[in-house]
Amino acid sequence: MADDYAKAIKDADARRAAQRAVRAAQEERQTACVQFFKSIEMGLAAEMEKANPALERGQFAERFSGPHAAEPPDCRMMLGFGGTSNKREIVLDMQDQTKPTVCVLEPEKGGTVALQYLLEDKGAGLRAYSTEGSGVADWRTDFTPAAVARRIVESVIDGLCR
Repeated sequence: MADDYAKAIKDADARRAAQRAVRAAQEERQTACVQFFKSIEMGLAAEMEKANPALERGQFAERFSGPHAAEPPDCRMMLGFGGTSNKREIVLDMQDQTKPTVCVLEPEKGGTVALQYLLEDKGAGLRAYSTEGSGVADWRTDFTPAAVARRIVESVIDGLCR
């Protein structure tokens, strides 16, 4: 009997330790995702500093403004372009812990997804993988936060020429 209780206690301790390890891994992943998102925000500021003078030289009246970040834990930011008519909302969605995504939404088009990236760690740190409309990640090309920021700015500028 005593051996049965000792085994039951040992098993319960092992389950608790495993649960703590899972929670710690989830918290670590969440922290990494938020840091990745914040790095996109910094990248957007850098890309806008480059894009605005180029837009001016190209005689476009519109300029980028922002990014305007929401307060944590709400991982959202707004990127303004040309006043109020052309904005992008960048959202870190961690509803599904196994598939955190960064979505770039167009609020003036009813929240249409303009760009979407699945965040994944393949052993070399967190990277973004484009899901370009299909919802399925393209694992062939990964993107750093700076590359995601550049693609966001490029997508807005590309929309000017259409």
